[in-house]
Amino acid sequence: MKYTIDRIEENIAVCETENGNVLIPVEKLPENVVSGDILIETENGFIIDEISTKNAREKNLSLFNKLKAKGKKS
Repeated sequence: MKYTIDRIEENIAVCETENGNVLIPVEKLPENVVSGDILIETENGFIIDEISTKNAREKNLSLFNKLKAKGKKS
């Protein structure tokens, strides 16, 4: 299953899944996780899906830039 980190509050990561939100203790996650990372759960714990995370960030940046450009035209 894949999880997207929405935010980290204290020692809990609030993650979005296709079935809703899940709370995961930060100590169960890789040390370098940040909001927006996409995680994959494996037999040995969680790993960051680097490719999906990169693609999601690029898509979000593109959408942001389009909205910003649209705002300048108004």
